[in-house]
Amino acid sequence: MGTIVEQGVSVVISLRTEYLVDPLSIDTRIPRLSWIIDAGTARGVSQSAYQIEVAGTPANLAADKADWSAQWIGDHPRFLAQL
Repeated sequence: MGTIVEQGVSVVISLRTEYLVDPLSIDTRIPRLSWIIDAGTARGVSQSAYQIEVAGTPANLAADKADWSAQWIGDHPRFLAQL
């Protein structure tokens, strides 16, 4: 769950759905997702892409059987929420 950068490893932290950590359920059709990228002591690190996969169980996700997925690669990110 990280990306190699010049001076170390970046990791994704503070994953949230509708501003909640590990919600049991949500009541919206299009949930807002957010995360923070921790690049450690590296400077000038920015996100250039993402891929999100959702599965009903951890086993399905590990087996690459996502129920839903989305990705962005390019110059203009579209953030659903920023905390």
